[in-house]
Amino acid sequence: MLPDPSATSPWPARRYGVALAAVLAVGLLARLLYLSQFAAFPFFDHPVGDSAAHLKRAGEIAAGHLLPDRPLYYCSIFYPYFLAGTLALFRGSLVAVSVLQILAGLAVVALIADAARRLYGPAAGIAAAALAALYGPAAYFEADILGVVGGQLALALLIWALVAWRGRASATTHVGAGRLALAGLALGLAAVERPNLLVLVAPVALWCATLAGWRRAHAALAPLAAGVALPLAVVLALNLAGTGQWVPLTTSAGINLSLSYHEGATGVFEEPWERSASHFAATHTEPEEAMVTRASAEVGHALTPQQASDYWRARALEYIRAHPGAAVRLTLRKALLLLNAGEVPNHLDFEFMRERAPALWLMPVGFGAVLALAMLGFGLARHSGAPRGGSWLIALIAAGTWASVVPFTVADRYRAPLAIPLLVGAGAGLAGLLRLARDPGARRERGLALALGLALVAALVSALPLVRPLRGRDYWMFAQSYEARGDLRAARREYEAAVRAEATDGELLNNLGSICRTLGDRAAAEAWFRRAIAADSGLAFPHKNLGLVLAARGANDEALAELSAALRIAPEDPGALGMVGALLAERGDRAGADAAFARALKLAPDDARLQRLIAHYGARRDAKSVAGR
Repeated sequence: MLPDPSATSPWPARRYGVALAAVLAVGLLARLLYLSQFAAFPFFDHPVGDSAAHLKRAGEIAAGHLLPDRPLYYCSIFYPYFLAGTLALFRGSLVAVSVLQILAGLAVVALIADAARRLYGPAAGIAAAALAALYGPAAYFEADILGVVGGQLALALLIWALVAWRGRASATTHVGAGRLALAGLALGLAAVERPNLLVLVAPVALWCATLAGWRRAHAALAPLAAGVALPLAVVLALNLAGTGQWVPLTTSAGINLSLSYHEGATGVFEEPWERSASHFAATHTEPEEAMVTRASAEVGHALTPQQASDYWRARALEYIRAHPGAAVRLTLRKALLLLNAGEVPNHLDFEFMRERAPALWLMPVGFGAVLALAMLGFGLARHSGAPRGGSWLIALIAAGTWASVVPFTVADRYRAPLAIPLLVGAGAGLAGLLRLARDPGARRERGLALALGLALVAALVSALPLVRPLRGRDYWMFAQSYEARGDLRAARREYEAAVRAEATDGELLNNLGSICRTLGDRAAAEAWFRRAIAADSGLAFPHKNLGLVLAARGANDEALAELSAALRIAPEDPGALGMVGALLAERGDRAGADAAFARALKLAPDDARLQRLIAHYGARRDAKSVAGR
């Protein structure tokens, strides 16, 4: 049996338990306070993006559609089932979902603490618990409808089970096999949440085989493999039973690679067509639909989601082969972004949310501090009484998690699993710092300079100015939510803030103009539409909206020019075609008006407004014909 540092610690078990309970209570209170502020935001009851997609799927499951009707695209595969059950149990309460996620987050804290205690002693366990309980990004994710905490819980359970098994690695008991099976199950669940985490199977298996001894490696690897295979088999069965297609996890791998490797890529989320086809990006906002539609358009025929994923993967690999230098620089940038102190937003910006929800300041620990303390902990562990195998496990999981994200885009929730192993090591680092402060003799320990050097390098790397927040996205989400609620004045205020943050975003400028027009401020609307066109002439919306404003004030010739510009970009817009028909009718061009109306009616045969417009100008023409006779 390998030594357990906690077994010889002077900490009484009761003292440790009381300290851990106090840390968990503080973490719970801070999280509940943040949730009360987060739930008051206008978008909490009307989520957007991936949250809306998960809720939509949860609604389908609640209605009895347990099997997917197409291969799974979003990574949080089991999360909609959790949502469906929770919402049914708590009568549709999203607050209840968030509270359960908070409790899951506290379970993560407890698992991290016990893993650190078993490896480095009770002081490190309590230090790790305090860091994890006060880690702001964790609380931020736990309150949102994203399922991130499920993957973190699975990874924390993996680490705990392996650390607990480590003490039995020299025995062949059923308890040891059970813990390995639990570790495998946790790893499989983590991979279902984040498929890139499948790369952890190799280093974890190698560590287990090394610790068990190569002659008995099969006894360790068999339960581990069985545990990993179970969640993956369930997902494969869901895809096969629902769609008849052999899709092991999701169909998003190819597009995720292409998001990161294309002309103009920066390592963060940006669709390959975003710059070259801004109108397509603005009108195809659902990720899976956009991926398939764009790929189908580029190859000239309809593709399945799996074929579209293969297409985008090939595009990414083609870019890497054609631009090896740029690809290397981009990969290095992503590698550093993953270690940055800043949180790269994919949904809402963490720093923006701290400004809107001050309770997040009660949890001030960030990734940069955790990374530096973890490097210190790993360095100190090399020359302490801590079992080296345990530290290698934590380092391997951290390195594997980091490496698994590097090929894809960097975002806060994609990096979230990396914090779990680092928090275990950070507990050892913080406990070591406290020991150095209390005991001058400890400052002469061998290897201290190297450990401090590692921590300093990590701190410097994390402080590199690589992250530039795009606040316009956050104000935009608030504006959309207020607009959905019918509070247009609040929506206008948020859009104006968004435009101040992102003054050259044509879509934002157009949306602000639309709100102003709805509020009756046509002069402001016209000004915003003109700015939107100047910012992005490839968008059809501002041309169309400016044409409508100009037509309303009688500038028909200029309005017709703008509507024609909109139709050159989006030729199948029935609204713009209908308005062109009306303007041509006003000009006396009956043939042109009839042609525009016919095209519009073919595109939208059930559009009541279009039918009224055609009827109006048809009646006017008939009246003129009668008067002429």
